[in-house]
Amino acid sequence: MLNKRKIFIFLVASISILSVVGLFIINKKYQEKIISNSEELSILKRDFPKITNARLIDYFNISKSVDLGACKIRKDVDDCVISASYIKNNSDFCHFLLINEKNEFTCLNQFLKKNSNTKLLECKPLEGDKYFNCLLEVFYFYDNKEQCTSLIDENSIATCKEMFDYHEIYGKYDRNLCQSIVDEKIRAYCLKNILPKIDNVNTASTSTEMIKEVIIDADKDGLSDSDEIAIYKTYPNNPDTDGDGYSDGEEVKNGFNPLGEGKLIQ
Repeated sequence: MLNKRKIFIFLVASISILSVVGLFIINKKYQEKIISNSEELSILKRDFPKITNARLIDYFNISKSVDLGACKIRKDVDDCVISASYIKNNSDFCHFLLINEKNEFTCLNQFLKKNSNTKLLECKPLEGDKYFNCLLEVFYFYDNKEQCTSLIDENSIATCKEMFDYHEIYGKYDRNLCQSIVDEKIRAYCLKNILPKIDNVNTASTSTEMIKEVIIDADKDGLSDSDEIAIYKTYPNNPDTDGDGYSDGEEVKNGFNPLGEGKLIQ
C-alpha cells in the first residue's frame, strides 16, 4: 500500500513538473514568434541581446500608451524607455524619462538608426545654411565622426562623416580641402564659408580688419561659426538656438547653456 502511494505521489509530481516545463517551452516559443513577427522587436533583440523576450514584449505593450508612464515604475526604466520609444518611433521620451543621462545617447541613436534616411530626405530640398543647419539637427547629439559608423544606412553614414569633415576643414581654414567633400551641398557650404587666401600678405603685418574678415559670425550672436559648430553645438545661422530670448553669445558669456536650461558645461 505504501509503495503504491509513493508511486502515485511520484507520478503526480512528475506530471506537474512536465506540465510546468511544457508551459515554459510553449510560452518561450510564443514569445519568440511574437518577436520574430515584429521588425522593431527583432532589431531590439539583436542590438540588446541581454534583454529577455518577456521584457521586450512588456516594452512593446507599454509603447502603445500615450506617455510611457508605465516605464517610470519599473526597475529597468532606462531599458524600457529606450525600447518603447524606439517602437513608438518618438525620440522625445529620450530627453525626459531616462534616469541615467548616459543612456540618452543610446536612446537617441537607436531612433536615428531607424530614421536617418527619412530625416536626410527632409534636408535634401534645402540649400546653403538651411541645408547644413538641417544636418546639424539630425546629428546634433554626435560628438565625433566615429559615432557616425553606428548608423545603418550607408548614405547617412557618409553624410554624417562629411559634416564632421567640414568642421575639421573649417578649423584648419584651408579652402582647398573643401574639394575633398563629396556631398555637393556641404562642399558648396564649405567653399562659401572659407575665404580664399590672399597672396603676398605678410602675416606679421596682417591688420585687425583682415583678421575680423576671416572670423565668420553669420548670425551675429557674438560666437564665431567655427566655435558654434565645434564647441557649443549651436546653430551658426540662428542667434538664439534654444529660443529662450537670449542670444547664444549672451548665454555663453554669462556661463549659461545656449542649448537649454542650466549652466554651461565645457
